[in-house]
Amino acid sequence: MYLKIFSKSGVLWVVLVAVLALGRNNLTWANTPQGKWLVILPLVAPLAMYALVLVEFRYVAPYALLLLLWSLSKLGIVSGAKPVPLERLQRVMLLVPALAIFWAVANDLVAVIQNKSYEPWVVAQQLHAIGIPAGTDVGYVGTGLDAYWAHLAEVRIIVEVPDGDEPRYVAADAARRQQVLALFYSVGARAVITRNAAVAKSGDGWRPIPGTQHFVWQQPWLIAAPEKK
Repeated sequence: MYLKIFSKSGVLWVVLVAVLALGRNNLTWANTPQGKWLVILPLVAPLAMYALVLVEFRYVAPYALLLLLWSLSKLGIVSGAKPVPLERLQRVMLLVPALAIFWAVANDLVAVIQNKSYEPWVVAQQLHAIGIPAGTDVGYVGTGLDAYWAHLAEVRIIVEVPDGDEPRYVAADAARRQQVLALFYSVGARAVITRNAAVAKSGDGWRPIPGTQHFVWQQPWLIAAPEKK
């Protein structure tokens, strides 16, 4: 997960290669005075602790950024270093992050110019339009961490089939899938939503939410909830 986070934009790898290639004979790694290396413990310790539990970008970003800045601060220029390689290195370290930021901003700008609809907002509006009012308890086939429509529609996800189990749901026979939907309804979910097209294609009464890539199931009368033991 850490490798995925640090490789997300490729910026760090480009800068690292530039440092190794252009700064081999021009840069040096400053020695850390005895005992001063302890300064990195408050940065490394959280990364190690999160690795044992759950790594999320928003959890580790501050520590990773400070660790990166600390590492860059240890770089020094060799006495008599050639100016041309250093100038090239400086350009790389400035231009690559700038291009990464520009790319993200450009994508957002294109979306604004094209006036693309914000899908979670459209889903929320359509849920209200089909008779699912604010305050309704719903289910979700998928991990609800990115289900921003739930907040916008003011509904509450109380039960879900998480991402890892979606293939099992799709592969199950019709009777088993109906049993799962019945269980959703039996615990209070008055509708079930998914954005997984494979789930919707399984049948079972799923219908598309207009203008979105989401689907809704809201036909509890078609199936009977299994008896509780």
